[in-house]
Parts: sequence; C-alpha cells; structure tokens
Amino acid sequence: MTGVQTCALPIWRYEGSVSGLDYDGANRLVVAAADGKVRLYGADMKQLASGELANRSRPFGIAISADGKRIAVGDRLRPIVHLLDGTTLRQARTLESSGQGQQGALYQVAFGPDGSIFAAGSFRGADGARVVRAWYPDGKPRFDTKVATDTITALLPAADGVIFATGEPAIGRIDSAGRVVSQRRSRHMELRDAGDTQFRITYNGTGIELPA
Repeated sequence: MTGVQTCALPIWRYEGSVSGLDYDGANRLVVAAADGKVRLYGADMKQLASGELANRSRPFGIAISADGKRIAVGDRLRPIVHLLDGTTLRQARTLESSGQGQQGALYQVAFGPDGSIFAAGSFRGADGARVVRAWYPDGKPRFDTKVATDTITALLPAADGVIFATGEPAIGRIDSAGRVVSQRRSRHMELRDAGDTQFRITYNGTGIELPA
C-alpha cells in the first residue's frame, strides 16, 4: 500500500508474550507483556520507556488516552486498573473495585473520548453477571453495567461510550450513561462447559436433553 510504513516490534527481547497494545495520536505504541513489563515506543519504534507495575502486579490489557498523557493497564489477576504517566510510565494512581460479593479481574481497558476509563474482564457481581465498570476522568466511579454471563474479552472506545465483546459470544455497545443500547448474541447454544453425561436422548429418539 502506497504511503504505509511498517516497523517490527522487537518481541525477541521480551521474556513473555504480548497481551495488549495501543497507539496514540502521535503513533507512539504502548505494549503490555506477560513478562510483567509495560513498554513505550516512539513512532520510529525506538523504546522511550519501560517499567513494571507496583507490587509485582501482572499487566494484561492496555490503552493510551487520546492526548497521550495517561496510560491505563488492566490487571491480569485483580479488579484493579493501573494509571501510568504517558511519558515516564511512572504509576500515577490505581482505580480499584472492592464491592461486596464482587470477584474477578479487570484486565481489559479503554479510554473514552472524554478521558473516561472503562474496564472489564472476568469481573462479576454477586449474581455472577460480568460487569463493565467506568470511571470519570478524575477517577470518580461512573457506572457498573451488567452485560454478560461469560468473560468480557475486549473493549473499544466509541463516540458515546464503549463497545464490548464477550466469550458467549456477544457484542454490544454501552452509552455514556451506562445503558446497553445495542447487543447481538450468538444464534448458537453455548455448550463449551457441558459434560458428555449431560446429553441424553430418549429411548425412542423423539426427545433430547441438553445441559442448562
């Protein structure tokens, strides 16, 4: 393609696989990897900064704000989002979720156009429903929205809110008020966790019992 320039990411220097990456408006690249490090590259793919999260936390998803000043990193194991400085990668603060009955991790992250932060993953409420959590740009809680019964696998910013994908599979959009305004689910039954003994057929072949 005319006018397109490609550069190779030096992943041979990594001690773990890449789990997330994102670009900002200046074509800087931020990368999270399983070796526990977050790395920042310039448009020429020269490394500008590298660092690890506090308390030996394990990074997974990663996003950079539109102005490039902040980086959000999803935690692989805990319901925490780490906010880093967009130049030095120094940790600025953490956004935590510790509501009663809530479990799981917030390892997928995204920035909204206004600087709001969205996070999701295996994080779920007391009823087991997977939740997308949002904070205002200043870190104040914005909303918790239940969207799925399976892991939320991806988040992408939208003009008004955030787009999510889940392992059910399903895809949908949440608006800035935390409402699910569109959602499309699979037309196929979810049977990945069903054991063989849960499938039964009647003796005359007229009925089939499937797992709930």
